[in-house]
Amino acid sequence: RILEFAFSNCNYLISVNIPDSIMEIGRKAFYNCGNLSNISIPKYVVNIESNVFSRCSSLENIDVFEKNFYFASENGILYDIEKKRLIKYPEGRKEKEHTIKDGVIFIDENSFSNVDAIEKVVFPKTVELIKERAFECCKNLKQVTINSNIINIGDNAFALCRKLSKLTIEYGVKSLGSNVFDHCIGLKEVFIPDTVETIGEMAFNNCKELKDITLSSRLNEIN
Repeated sequence: RILEFAFSNCNYLISVNIPDSIMEIGRKAFYNCGNLSNISIPKYVVNIESNVFSRCSSLENIDVFEKNFYFASENGILYDIEKKRLIKYPEGRKEKEHTIKDGVIFIDENSFSNVDAIEKVVFPKTVELIKERAFECCKNLKQVTINSNIINIGDNAFALCRKLSKLTIEYGVKSLGSNVFDHCIGLKEVFIPDTVETIGEMAFNNCKELKDITLSSRLNEIN
């Protein structure tokens, strides 16, 4: 097992050779390794905890040994073996627009957080849940459409996306988490459809340019 925080803040670390004896990678094990560009998950790893590769700003590819029974990689993006969970999109990738793979159901915690290059994300109709902090601090993200199949958006999911200016929330979404659009200072108007029943506390905190918001007629709770 690689313990939590084991290599965090190792700013000169460029590459890692993880031996086959490793079965678990602990929380934030490679956190803030700013020069780490590639890493490969060996075949016997069965558990990868949260934020393992967060703030690895040069990381462009996460590879997985093809005989691993728990995780998979496609185009350098880390998934569970069934590719229903998108676990981590490497923060150092340079593409400005990304279309999430069809078949993905869950966008994991911090999966896209701190990705500087990305400006637009397209969700397939299969996605149902965007977890906490999934797109937090994507400083150049400008355009997001929350599809009707996405039922819940987790806390801080789009917080600190300061250039987010075009937000579409489709009919079908039921819950917006706390601080979900906190400090999205580019937002000027928001339409919340009638399917939304709860809005978490400080959901639009510090959205200083927000001038027009239409609320759902079915809201049961605004914290």
